[in-house]
Formats: sequence, structure tokens, C-alpha cells
Amino acid sequence: MKRPLILLVAVLALIGNVANAQPTPRPFSEDLSYFLPSNQWNFTLDKNIPTPKQFLGFEVGQQMVSYEQVVSYINTLDNLSNRISVKEYGKTHENRPMLCVAITSPSNQANLEQIRKEHQKLGNPDYNGNIDNQLSVVEIMLSIHGNEASGVNAGVPFVYFWAAAQGREIDEVLNNTVILLVPGQNPDGINRFATWVNSHRSLVNNTDPQSMEFREASPGGRSNHYWHDLNRDWVNAIQPETKALLDIYQAWMPNIVNDHHEQGKDSYFFLEPADPVAYYPFIPQEQKDLTNEVSKYEVKLLDNIGSLYFSRDSYDSYSLGTGDVYPDALGSIAMLFEQPSSRGMQQESTNGVLNFQFTVRNQVMCAFGAVEAGYRMKDTLNDFMRRFVKNSYANAKKQSVKGWVLDGNGSDAVSWHFIEMLRHHGLQAYKLAKNYSQDGHTYKAENSYIVPAEQKHSVLLNSLFETNKDFVDSLFYDISTWNLAEAYGLKYSNLKSTAGLIGELANGVQSDGSVTEMTAFPKGGIIGGKSSMAYIFDNREYYVPYVVNGLQQKGIRVMAARLGAKAEGSSIQHGAGSLIVPVANQDVSADSIYNTLLKLTTEAGVLAESVSSSRMTDYDLGHYTNKVLRKPEVAILGNAGVPWYILNYRMQMTPTLLDANGSADLSRYNVLIMTSAVSNKAMQDKIAEWVRAGGTLITTGGAYRSANDMKLTDIKVKDLERAPSDKYVNFADRADYNSTFSIPGTDLLVQMDYSHPLCWGYDSPMPVIKQSTVVFEMPKDVNSAPAWYDKNDPLLSGYLRPAHKASLKGAPEVICTRAGSGVVISFADDINFRSTWFAGTRMFMNAIFFGNLTTGR
Repeated sequence: MKRPLILLVAVLALIGNVANAQPTPRPFSEDLSYFLPSNQWNFTLDKNIPTPKQFLGFEVGQQMVSYEQVVSYINTLDNLSNRISVKEYGKTHENRPMLCVAITSPSNQANLEQIRKEHQKLGNPDYNGNIDNQLSVVEIMLSIHGNEASGVNAGVPFVYFWAAAQGREIDEVLNNTVILLVPGQNPDGINRFATWVNSHRSLVNNTDPQSMEFREASPGGRSNHYWHDLNRDWVNAIQPETKALLDIYQAWMPNIVNDHHEQGKDSYFFLEPADPVAYYPFIPQEQKDLTNEVSKYEVKLLDNIGSLYFSRDSYDSYSLGTGDVYPDALGSIAMLFEQPSSRGMQQESTNGVLNFQFTVRNQVMCAFGAVEAGYRMKDTLNDFMRRFVKNSYANAKKQSVKGWVLDGNGSDAVSWHFIEMLRHHGLQAYKLAKNYSQDGHTYKAENSYIVPAEQKHSVLLNSLFETNKDFVDSLFYDISTWNLAEAYGLKYSNLKSTAGLIGELANGVQSDGSVTEMTAFPKGGIIGGKSSMAYIFDNREYYVPYVVNGLQQKGIRVMAARLGAKAEGSSIQHGAGSLIVPVANQDVSADSIYNTLLKLTTEAGVLAESVSSSRMTDYDLGHYTNKVLRKPEVAILGNAGVPWYILNYRMQMTPTLLDANGSADLSRYNVLIMTSAVSNKAMQDKIAEWVRAGGTLITTGGAYRSANDMKLTDIKVKDLERAPSDKYVNFADRADYNSTFSIPGTDLLVQMDYSHPLCWGYDSPMPVIKQSTVVFEMPKDVNSAPAWYDKNDPLLSGYLRPAHKASLKGAPEVICTRAGSGVVISFADDINFRSTWFAGTRMFMNAIFFGNLTTGR
């Protein structure tokens, strides 16, 4: 009776053994020792600290870590190790924490806040204390582009090592150094990319570059939630991730800042120094020399593992808006690393199969090298930072410009945002003490600010207001100018003296580096209380579209006063394009209209006027030119990031993001924004039919070509000067030479017809940033071009070839073309550039709300 049971057990055992004997996927995998600096320090590892594999379930680099896994591991080490402390500096759009991990000795951890305050004093030009006992601070910043994943994955063995490594040399380093680890500069993008790779990879690695594993779908992990490139936001300080990164930097003033990136798979590893001729002018030779000295510690580790690398070529230290240059402006040594990217686990390249674990190893070695440099060069680096700040401040005291006075040029909200941006840079802004007139403009104390030039971060401050037109080199990694006063569309003047003009501190930045509350957001509301007739407000304030959209969402009708309005007995002249909210004949009650408008204007910093009569001093409220506004129903095709952010995040609107190659029904929309070309013929036909039926199509930059293809427009572009084909240029120099014929990001002045619906709310020329050689020809119907580059001298700041300037003079910035019952509004540039260009957002929003009024209907 037992024999069949025994046989069954034997069969099951055999089946089990066969199953266990089957081949199992074994991706290329190195153990933890592969990532540790075995030739740098003598150490043992504390077995009470869980290794990455023990915690994650896989070896480092065997698959992509999610940001949540990294955070969870760091928090676990924080609980187990007295060398680690974690602080949250903000949250992303998707509510992931922006963390800074402080790593140092237990005795330093017990006194960390005092150490931070002492080190921050190096950024104070009045500090003359003894720096012999100062620690060095080394910041390691990982993966600002989320799909450059070797960085964030390198953070895992890096933080493990400092929690687990034991030994006299380790103690010596940690006693003299504070290591700041930002484990992910772009948590949302990191997770997006990790999910893509992990869900598309083969368990037995496929190295074919055509595999979906290496070809993530748009928008990809490079950008943040709203598709913004955070590595172009360091000066702009628009996105919450960037604000957190700046707050970390300002809190600590690190001596060395590592910024870990990736580049194309067919290159070799790049590390600083950069191209010797491509440095921003403020960087002294001593700082360049120190950069080279720091790099020697990283080079040593790369040499130890046999990794090929290059430096002093291809990459610049010019673009202040990037994280690898910004710290240079404040006396740090900024180090850029560009690792060839596998974009997955293993991918074929011209240099053989590129393995992800190898890319992680290069990054972590350079992080260890930076720590060694910070420890060995502690006194030299601290002395340099103190002298850099003192010299910068001394130079600021000598310069002829002693400060800047500014206002929002009609928008108090914009000037408030500007001083908030300065706050994240540790720069002080004050309220203007009294009314002041200069350059034909009166700055009123009630809504103007003053920014003194004599500040600890004076190099950075001067760069924010600079108007540079002369360049030693004409090659730029990013844009050639970043005058943020122009970008915000401010009225501002250079001051020869600030005497008697500095009022109370406005943005909360104290001289000792601490930050307190800043002045309140501009006050909005309703002047005159509740009305039974109507309310009027100008279109000048930045957040007017927020108010109009909020009213329309409540079913409240809003009208545009084409010719402006001024109530009898009132001192307020409302300009062309002001908004009228009538009380009569609405579908909601007078009380509801008042309460809704009061709430919206208060939130938006907009002042509305209550009027008791339809009779105006010029054009009455019922004048035939005053039109009821269509409620925009907006969709976006192409790179939706910037318009999506402005509409959704700032204006609280709900644009729909459409696939340009999809089969969407356009009938539910009346405004379509197209930021790049649409090649799908079926979609082109659908858009053309939709426009002719009454839709408003808005195109930016090169997207005009698709409107031409659809026979909706006939925009012609100028043939700008190009590199001459009859001039021989050495092959090695050819790419750089051809680049000098580009427009790399240049600040231009645009004149306009202020009575035109696109220009309502403006009363002075508009700056734009031009980043392409797309220059429209003036159309035959010149009245269809209501805004154009200045006819005399369009250049405000930045690099521009003389021949290009000549071609730009008087050329259209925007062309409005009637197509059937609809209209196409074609912008030559991205007038919202990186969501920083507040100066152009009003025109963009005008196109959305008033676009159907631009052709005379």
C-alpha cells in the first residue's frame, strides 16, 4: 500500500529537481565590491549595515532602482547609522520628497546645525574668523535628468559605503568633511525612466539598440512632471525641484559640487576641467586651477579601474543656468561628469557592449574622488571660497552700478515672483523707500523694489541683470544670455546711488544667510464693493487669465473692452482689452458674481473696479466693439511641457494633451496649441478642417511649417547668412565654425500694435528670447503682423551675427492668418521660453482668449 505513495513522492521530487535544474536568467552582474574604492582607503565593512542587495533584493546595477527604493534604503540607513541624517527640502509636482542626506562623523552629526552655520559664514564678505577648524563640504548631485540613471543608482553603494565602512582613514575623512548627497535631483523623471526600462528589458539582456528598452516613449524621464529640463532652471528657479536644490546649496555653501550626467553611448567619460576658452568671465584662473586639482583625485580612481575618459574639450563652463556652472559663481568648485549612457542594462556601442553596472561604477568612483579631494584640500578650498566672496563684494563696491530699482511694468505679481526668485539665490531685495523717477519712468514706493549691488553673491547678481553683447567665443552649450529682468518683462533702471532708496527687507533674505518670511503676495480685490451693473479690470496683471477662466468655469459671462473704458467720475483708465463682467442677464446671481470675482481677484493679485452705470467717459459698456469672450477649450500637440505648465499649474486651466499621431476628435476644442511639426497626414487634414470650421490654431517656432503644409498659412522665412561653402575650414574645426552661424539664445526687442487683441495689456515693447534661425518674412498683408522685431536695433543682450541682426530688423514676431472661419496665430519664437519668460506669457494667453478676435470678427 505504501509503494504507490513512495513512487509519487519520488516522481514529484524528480519533477522538482528538473525544475530547479532548468537554466535561469543570469544578467551580467558584479557584486558590491565592484563599486567600492578598494585602492583608496583601508576599511572593513560593518555587517550590521544591510547591503544594497540585502535590502533591494538585487545587486547594484542589475536593474533600475526606483526613487522610492532609494529613499527607503536611505531612511533605513538613517535609522541604523549615526553618521547619516536626512532632511527634506521640498516636494516634486508628484509629491516625491526632495532630500539632502548629510554624511559625517557621529560627533559632527551631534553638532551639525552649528557646523552648517559656521561653514555658511564663508559666504559672508564680512567674515574674518579662523577657518583652520572649518570642515569642508562636498555635495554630490545625482540624475537631474531622470533617464541618466547611472547617477541615482550610484548613490546606493555610495551611501552604503559611508554607513558601513570602518577604519581610521574613514574616521579621519568623516571628522573633517560633511558629505551632502542629493540622491535624485529629478525624482519624478527618475521613476518614469526606471519604470520604462524595468518593464521593457529582457531578463537575458538584449543589446540591440533598436530594442524598446533603449527607446523610451515621450516625454521620457529626462524632464520633470511638466516636461521641464531642470538642468536649464538653475538661474530661473521656476520648478519646485530647482527651488529645493538652490535652498540646499544656499543652506550649506559647499566647497565642491559634483553634477553627474550622461551623454551619448558612443563617447567616453567626460570630467572637468572644461574647454579652456569656454569659461564664464567671472571664473578666475585660480578657480580653474583648483578645478584641475580636484579632478586629479577622480582621475586616479578612474585610472585604477581602467576607464577611458577625456577633459578640457567639448563642454563649457559658461551657461550659468546649469548645475555644473552655477556653483562657480558663488566660490564653489563645480564638477561636471558625463557618462556614456547604456539607457538600459546592456547596449551595443562603437566601443563594444556598454554595461549599465560599468556606467554606475564610473559615477560612484568620481563621487568618492570628490570626497577625497574635499578632505585633502579642505583648507585650500575654504580659503578660496572666503577670498572669492570678499573679492566679489569688493568689486561690487567699486562698480558704477550700485543697484537696480524695478517694478512689474503693470503686474505686481510678476515683480513679486522676481524677488521670490532672488530669495532662492540668497539675494536680498528691499521695498523702495520713496517714489523715484529715472529713465522716463516713475517707480512708486507702493509697488517697487530695490536690489543693492553690494551683496555676498554679487557675481551671480550682476549676471542676472547683465546685457552682454560682446563675446570672446561664439559657441554656447546653452543660451548666450540670461537677463532675468528682461525675461520677466520688468521696468528696471541701473542706479548710480542707492542712498535714501532702501526701505524694509522684502524677500526675507538676512545678511547672515538665514531666511525669514517675505512680503505678502500683491493684494487684489474689488474697488467699490458690490455692484448691480458691472465690474472692470485691466488685462495687465499676469494672473488675469486665472480670473477669467475661474469666472467662465462658473458660467459667468466676461466681455473684452476693445477700446478700453473709464467710468464717469473714476480716476481709473482701463486700457484696451480690459475685461468687463456684467451683472445683468447672467445665469448666476449678483451675489454669486461678486463673491466669485472677489475670491479670484484676491487670489490672483488683480484689482477690479465696481461701476454703477453703463455710461463711460468714452465708449459705454454696451458699445458694439465690446465682445463676449469665448470660453477656451484647449488642446496641446507636441512638446506640451511649457504651455501645459503655464495653463494648468499657473492659470488652473485644464488643457488636454493630444498624441500628434493619434485619432483624437477635435470637435470638443476651440483652441489648439502646436509646439512642433505634425507629420501625420490624417491629423493634418483633421486640423485643417477644424481650423476652417472656426478653431484657433497657435503655432510656435518651426511648427509653422505644418500649418503651411495644411494650406492654412503661407509663411515664408528669410534665408539667413550661412557658413560659406567656398571657404575651406579644417575638418576638426568645421562643426564649431558652422555653429557660429546659429542664434544660440539671444534676447531681442519686439515692438507691437498695442490696440491689437494679441497685444492687449502691453504699453511698452516686449523682450523675447530667440533660439533658432527661423525668421519670418513680412507677409503681403502687413496688418496681419501686429508684433515685430525692432526696426533699428533688435538686440538687447546675447550673441548675434551682424548679418543676422540686419535680417531680423522689422521681421514679424507673430503673424495672424485667417483660414475659413478660423485663425492661425504663428509665433516665430517660444515666447514662454522655459516658463521663465513672463514677458511673453500675456501675449500667449491673449492668443488663447482673444485669438478668434484677431481677424476683425
